[in-house]
Amino acid sequence: MAETRRIVVCLPEKIIEEVDDIVSMEKRDRSDFIKEAIYSVLLERRKAGVREQMRQGYLEMAQINLTLARDLFHVEEEATIRYEKKLAWSDGYDY
Repeated sequence: MAETRRIVVCLPEKIIEEVDDIVSMEKRDRSDFIKEAIYSVLLERRKAGVREQMRQGYLEMAQINLTLARDLFHVEEEATIRYEKKLAWSDGYDY
């Protein structure tokens, strides 16, 4: 198990009472409960950080994709026209 250290934490009496009620019902001790609560908060913060990094990445990629679409639209349009002309020619239609 990881090395542990004892710390002192000051909490409002109402929170302590609520924690004590929970640990009593779950037959646990305060330390385990508080450790689990801290792990949960840390995990949520990490997830939020990853989500923010993903959001930033998506915004950056959106700009890149928009630029590519603008730059290459005419090329795709030209390819579509050539393809349609070939289709029309193979079917005997004059385009």
